[in-house]
This record gives sequence, C-alpha cells and structure tokens, in this order.
Amino acid sequence: MTYIEKLSTLHPDVIDEFIRTGTSDVIPIDLQQTISQMVFAIQIYRTERNISLAARKLQVRTKAEQGIDININTAKSRLYAALNYFDVDCNVSENVWLRDYANKYEDLVKVALAKGRADVAKGCMDAALDCRLRATAADRQATLGVVYVMSSEIRPEDLGFQTRSKKEIARKALDGQYAKMIDSLNVSAEEKKRLREDAEIDDVDFEIMETPCDDER
Repeated sequence: MTYIEKLSTLHPDVIDEFIRTGTSDVIPIDLQQTISQMVFAIQIYRTERNISLAARKLQVRTKAEQGIDININTAKSRLYAALNYFDVDCNVSENVWLRDYANKYEDLVKVALAKGRADVAKGCMDAALDCRLRATAADRQATLGVVYVMSSEIRPEDLGFQTRSKKEIARKALDGQYAKMIDSLNVSAEEKKRLREDAEIDDVDFEIMETPCDDER
C-alpha cells in the first residue's frame, strides 16, 4: 500500500490534528514523517513555484529538520501529493494545475505592469481567468457523478429501447446466408430471383448480416 493509499484510510481530522500538534498516537511514525514532508513541500511551493527548484529546497529542509535524505524524485512526488491533498477546493490533479497556472499568470501580470507592458498584463489576466473558469467547471462536473436506476419494474421500452425477437433475429441471419449463397451462383438475375422466391427469403440488410470469411477471421 502506497503512502497515498494509507493517507486515504485516515480520517481528515486525525491528519489535521497531527499537522497542528506534531504528534499522533494513531498515525505510524513513517507516515508522520511523510505528512510532515508534504507540509514542508506546500510551504516551500507557496514561494517557489518551480517544481524542480522546490524539490531541491524540500530535500534540504527534510535533511535539516528530520535528518532524512530523500532523492529528487521522492521530493517531487511529495510536492505533487501536497498539491493534491492541501488544495482546499478540489483534490483532482487537473484542477490543481489549472489553479496553479492561474497563480503564475497573475504573478506575470505584476511583472508586466512593472515594465509598463499593459498589453502583456491584459493577456496574462485573460489567461488566468480562463484557467480559473475551467477549474470551476471541472469542480462542478466532478460533483455530478453517475446516477444508476435499478428497478425490476422498468422495461427496456421505458428507456427508449426496442424489443426484438431472438427468433426473428436468427431467422434474418439465416435468410442472409441463403441469399448470399444464391447471389454467388453463376446464373441469371431472373433465376436468382426465382430461387429466392422458392426459398421464401425475405429482404434483409446484407451489410448488417455480413459475417467475416474464414480467411478474415
């Protein structure tokens, strides 16, 4: 079980209590260390938005405060986990990144205005707004879910489906096979028509009834 899966088994109040107090009788020591690293990560990310640079700073802080060496990939995974877990509006990665980009665009607005580039600032503001609107729409979509209706009283016809007889389907399939056999004969069209009538074959949709040849299977 990964540490993310372990986190999901804990009640949020238990984790919040540990973050506030730094102690817990419920959370295992190794998971406490991981949670602390995630807290370090989100604190670092608030001032350092470059993931690679933030990961390196997390390595240094983890070593200084916990005496633990973590590699750069582990540091990045802590950052990604923290971005998901500590995002107060939604813990879906796509939404987190949309809000993250909105923040970055808003930082660029300040830089552009400081340099007198109102046109660039306007473009960044528009991009930030677009990211936030998309994140909000994704939040709303995530809350809809799927509704399943289970009832023995509901018939397929009530949902707009048509009932078809299995015998009728089988008969048409057989007619289609006989029709193909007749059509493949090296006889005149008039003779083929007579053979169809003798076999009492109804008109069928040959494209639907078509089955693959042996060499195509």
